[in-house]
Amino acid sequence: MLDFLRDKGIVGRTVFDKTIETSATLDDIDESKIKWFLNIAREKRGYPLDVRTSVKNTLIHLNLLRETGLCNAAILLFGKRSKKFFTQSEIKCIKFSGTVVEKPFDSYHIYDGDLFEQIDKAYSFVLDSIKIPVIQQTGTVQVSRPPEIPSFVIQEAIVNAVCHRDYNSTGAVQVMVFLDRVEIWNPGKLPSQLTIKSLKEHHTSYPNNPLLADVLYLADYIQKAGSGTLEMITQCRNKGLPDPEFVEKRGEFRTIIPRDIYTESMLERLGLNERQNRAVRYLKEHNKLTNTEYRQINQDISNKTAWRDLNELIEKNVIVSYGNRKQRYYVLH
Repeated sequence: MLDFLRDKGIVGRTVFDKTIETSATLDDIDESKIKWFLNIAREKRGYPLDVRTSVKNTLIHLNLLRETGLCNAAILLFGKRSKKFFTQSEIKCIKFSGTVVEKPFDSYHIYDGDLFEQIDKAYSFVLDSIKIPVIQQTGTVQVSRPPEIPSFVIQEAIVNAVCHRDYNSTGAVQVMVFLDRVEIWNPGKLPSQLTIKSLKEHHTSYPNNPLLADVLYLADYIQKAGSGTLEMITQCRNKGLPDPEFVEKRGEFRTIIPRDIYTESMLERLGLNERQNRAVRYLKEHNKLTNTEYRQINQDISNKTAWRDLNELIEKNVIVSYGNRKQRYYVLH
């Protein structure tokens, strides 16, 4: 009886994902999702269970099913309709046209379903939102430069928000794409054993929802414990981006990922003249620049000076050129 009361959160403090949801049954679990998970876990992590293992035995093996019922984690991960039980289990994704929160939104989506679906859809939303089109010379075909943020960094931030959030809160995970950054917010705080500083160092993992973390690891959504934030920092630096920021504020945890490698400090280190700096700022807003436009934004300087400035930017790997001399245009590298 004491175990039952603890599982229900009536006695003592129980971790949310281990709490039993007595109104849920095995009929609420998606068998196809279980089979998908077993295939992935066997391939990526050498998980021992056969893909033909029953739903019940799989959940028991994952510590998601007890004598008293299904754990919350089982429903969040494998539920047919997890939002029936947990209305807070969703990700709100918003794309803004500028650098501040303001309407109208460029796009707005709410993703629910199981946690794997939420993560995948939010990840795709960000990737789609940060693709920068480059118009080809014909004007009829568009290609996209690789996203300026490494894909691992995006996924890791979203997975962390979903896995480590406070599910006792009614708030949703929020993913916001701005012109110069991506922010991922989740309800909850860091475990007491961790600080913002320790996220930037080698540290032990203290998951708020350990059952969710275990399954997400087996499904290859989480990397080695305690290594994710360090790898995010490393990959941003390798891309030339500033480090991600980690912030705790008003009961929320926020990850802020810069999109822009051409910050004011970076431009200063490159030793560009003011005309060239102005061109970089123009390109960040308009994506494309011609020689004529370069002269216009720089108070009609000579054609010779414009070519010299632009060629220096090419040599410094700041911009690349497309098209022949008469139809040439430039985009950020």
